[in-house]
Amino acid sequence: MGILVGIILTTCILTDSYFIISAIVYSQKIQILVENMQVKHVDHFNQKDKKDKQKTGGHKYD
Repeated sequence: MGILVGIILTTCILTDSYFIISAIVYSQKIQILVENMQVKHVDHFNQKDKKDKQKTGGHKYD
């Protein structure tokens, strides 16, 4: 992964292409956002699961 980024950045410097660099940065920001959303989503389900277990005395599937 690091080597690939290095090659892309070198290519950007050689071609002086601002658009490719901004696209890389933008795609990394989107990836971070998606990961954060997935973490929140999983956390939401875990909290819901805990509440369901509390209602049924620890046995969700009775």
